[in-house]
Amino acid sequence: MILFNISACGLASCLLPLLAVVFLAKMGCTEIKAVRTSGLHGTDTCKSLYAQAGNKIVLGKYKMILGADGILGEGASSICFRGTVMGTGEPVAIKLYKTGVKLNGKSLGKQATQDKLTNNVKFHRQIQVLTDLQKPFNPDHCGSAGQARILRSNPAHMFVQLFDFTPRQCLEKYIVTEVGEHTLKSVLRQHSAANRVLKRNQIWHVSQALVLAAGGLHEKGLVHLDIKPENVMLFGDRWKLIDVDGCMRVSEQVSCNDTTLSFSPCYCAPEWARFVMSTEKSATMKIDSSLDSWSMGMTLAEVVTLEAPLKPMFNQIVRNVGLQEQSSVTAKFIKYIGRMEEVPLPRCLHTFHAGFAKMIRLGLLRATPSGRLSMADCLEEEFMRPVDLSLSECRPHVEASFGPDEYQTSSLSWATTKYTSAPGSAAETPQGSPIASPRLMESNDTPEEHDTMYPCHPCTARNAKGSLPGPPV
Repeated sequence: MILFNISACGLASCLLPLLAVVFLAKMGCTEIKAVRTSGLHGTDTCKSLYAQAGNKIVLGKYKMILGADGILGEGASSICFRGTVMGTGEPVAIKLYKTGVKLNGKSLGKQATQDKLTNNVKFHRQIQVLTDLQKPFNPDHCGSAGQARILRSNPAHMFVQLFDFTPRQCLEKYIVTEVGEHTLKSVLRQHSAANRVLKRNQIWHVSQALVLAAGGLHEKGLVHLDIKPENVMLFGDRWKLIDVDGCMRVSEQVSCNDTTLSFSPCYCAPEWARFVMSTEKSATMKIDSSLDSWSMGMTLAEVVTLEAPLKPMFNQIVRNVGLQEQSSVTAKFIKYIGRMEEVPLPRCLHTFHAGFAKMIRLGLLRATPSGRLSMADCLEEEFMRPVDLSLSECRPHVEASFGPDEYQTSSLSWATTKYTSAPGSAAETPQGSPIASPRLMESNDTPEEHDTMYPCHPCTARNAKGSLPGPPV
C-alpha cells in the first residue's frame, strides 16, 4: 500500500487499496485526504490539540509551544510545533511523529499498528536523509556547467537544517529543525486570491532554488518523489525543499505494498501513476530521478500560472462522475494521468517566457522518462542562467498569516466549483464573484501583445472549441 497525497488538484493523503476519502479544503484549493477508516484523521487531532495550552520541554533544552499558537501543522505521519531553544529563545520547529505516543495524556489520533511502524520508519529515514543532505558536495566531479552549479552550492541553502533529534530508544520521536515561514503553495494561493502574479525575478528565484535543491538531492543519490509547492518552504529569503522522509535511493526497487512511499497524483509522472494503479500485487518499480523531473515541471508551471496544471482535468472528472463517487474520482484521475502523453498548459506560460515554457513542456513534462531533462540540464537553459539579483529583491510579498500556514483548517472548496468563463473573460471565484484574469505584463510588451495575453489560471484554459480539455470518463 502506498501513501499518496492528492493535493492542489484536488487529490491529499491516501492509502491504497483500502481507502476512506475525506474531502478537506484549504484556502480555495481542495485537498482530499484519504486515510484508513480506522486510522489517523489529522484534522481531528489538530482540533483536539488546539484546546491544549502551555509548553512542553523536549530533549531537556527546547520549549515546545502547545495550543493554537504552537501548531505549525499536521501531516499523516507527524505534527509540527513551534518551539524555542531554552536560554536563547532562538525559534525552532519541533516535529513529533505519530508512533503511538500521547501528548499531555491525549492520544495523537487512532493509529493502526502498521501506521505506527510506518511512521517510525519515516522518522529514522528523515534523520538519515537530513544528515546526509547537510554534508558538502564534492565539486571535483563536475561533468557540465549545470552540474558544477549544483556541486558548488551550499547544502544549507537548499535543505532544512537538522538541529537535534531523540535517541533511537526513546518512545517519543522528535526532530528539531530550523523553522520556515511560508510554503510556496500558500504564497501562490495568496497571490491568486489577490489576482496578482509573481514578478519575473521572483519566478526566476523560486525556479533556481527548486532546481538546485532537487539537483542536489539527485547528486546525493536520492529521489524526492513528492516535489510540489506544499513541499517547498521559505526560510528567510531562501526557498528550501522539505519533507524528505519519503525520499528513496536512485535505482532502488520499490514495491506497491510499501507503506512508507508517498506522492501526489497531481504532480506525479505517468509511469508512477501506472505503477501505483497496477493490479499486480507484487508490482515493483525502479526509482529514477526522472520521476522528480516531471514533478518539477508541474511545479514550475504552477509558479507562473498560480494553479495546478491538472486542476481542470480533476474538475472535469468531478463533473462527470460526481463527488458522491469519491473513490471512483480518485481512480479515474490517476488512471488519466497514467495515460497522459502531453500536459495541457495555458498559453500564458509561453507568453511569460518562451524558453521557460519550452523547458517545461518539451524538457520536463515528456511522457518518455528517458527524454526528460535532468536538473543539471535545466540549469543550462536560458531562463535558468545566473542573474545578479539580491535575495531580498526576489522575496515575494506575503500577507500576514491567517493561521497555520499549510494545514487543513479552512472550509472553502473548489472541488465542486463550475468554471464557465471563456478565454479572456472574468473567471468565477468559488464564491461566484467575478475577478479579472491575471496577466503577465513585462516592460517590453507592446499594448497589442498585452491585450491578447492568455489568462493564467488553468481553470480558464480551453481547447479550440471553448470547452475544458477534460479526460474521457
